Amino acid sequence: MSIAGITIIGAGRVGGALAGALYRNGYSVDMILSATVESARRVASVTGAGYGTGYIIPETSSVVIISVPDRMLESVAAALDVRADAVVLHTAGSYGLEVFPAEHKYSAGVLYPMQTFSGVREPDIKSVPFFAEGENQKSISVISELATCLSGRLFMMDTPGRRSLHLAAVFACNFVNHMLDAAGEIAGEAGVDVAVFESLVKETVEKAFSIGPDKSQTGPAVRNDTITIKKHRELLTGRDMLSEVYDVVTRSIIERKINRENE
Repeated sequence: MSIAGITIIGAGRVGGALAGALYRNGYSVDMILSATVESARRVASVTGAGYGTGYIIPETSSVVIISVPDRMLESVAAALDVRADAVVLHTAGSYGLEVFPAEHKYSAGVLYPMQTFSGVREPDIKSVPFFAEGENQKSISVISELATCLSGRLFMMDTPGRRSLHLAAVFACNFVNHMLDAAGEIAGEAGVDVAVFESLVKETVEKAFSIGPDKSQTGPAVRNDTITIKKHRELLTGRDMLSEVYDVVTRSIIERKINRENE
């Protein structure tokens, strides 16, 4: 299928990043639609697209990408005024084709970029893996073209698999970042900035992907160093939430080591 033009619904972090990447790769971004004119105008200014707040899609757009908060997916998909031969994709990791109305005439699909988008810095789209599914060959062809152009890393995956992957990504990304935030808070009390952990974190990540996280785990928990663990718990007195996190993660590391040794 020849992609005549693209409309993106949602001018947030993901929608903005995709709009810029598609534009830089030579696609015509016709329209940016968002809940507010200001956010739509901001993203449109990068691509030279039109902008607005409704769900009326230009006839020139053969592809529509919905990149809105998950809770809005069904209502946006149901409200679309789009040409019948269009392909409509959403970018959510934990949702599938069920968000599209049963009577939809367009071809539907999912194009989930597994990456963290902050708006402060733009990730290298060329390195982003896309996990996708389409309801028919038409939507699959469009997905394949877009993903191949953007990064070349496309994995077709059904909704249950993508939901599990999205959960795994929460552990790999969101929880790791939260741990760094907690580390920065604790280190800050000793007058040390979170930046001091950069070398440590980089080595941890590189080693995990080099030999595997199961083989690269270090620290008092994997050694079952009860003396050090006790000292850490004493330092966390009065920090009920962080103390609970420390205990749960410590037990998890110990138990995973025992289970692997017994396999």
